[in-house]
Amino acid sequence: MEDKERYDCPYCKSGKWYPHRMDFSKVKLLQQIAEINKRYNWVKIQQDSNLIKEAEKEYTIQTDAVHATRLVWFRLLDKKDNRSGFVKINQRGIEFLKGKLKIPSRIWVSKGELKEEEITLVSVYEIKGVILDKNYWDHYPSIENWKEVFR
Repeated sequence: MEDKERYDCPYCKSGKWYPHRMDFSKVKLLQQIAEINKRYNWVKIQQDSNLIKEAEKEYTIQTDAVHATRLVWFRLLDKKDNRSGFVKINQRGIEFLKGKLKIPSRIWVSKGELKEEEITLVSVYEIKGVILDKNYWDHYPSIENWKEVFR
């Protein structure tokens, strides 16, 4: 299918496919979620900063929910459910951040469902401007510790 045929919004009724590229902002959000997941099982995504309660600030990120949803479509995050706004990094997301997994550089979504993946794969190191140095990973919990987070 030609790219020009895949241009409409995933929420519209036309059913056309909308492309999403893996980019710096998605990796940055994935990193933020991973950092919070070190301490909390779930991270809350909240668009309106006025709705973030004081008691929830440590595990809440103020951003549009669609940004986290795109990471779900890349299969790097899991959603708790469809309405709560809670997400957590999954094993695939951890492997991607560690540079051990390459993911499609672009995906196509229609009506909120993944339809196709680009055959060209990228690593976290290939995303422009992303630097995850040795110091970052030296202070990151081991995979065994993540099993506790995902109980």
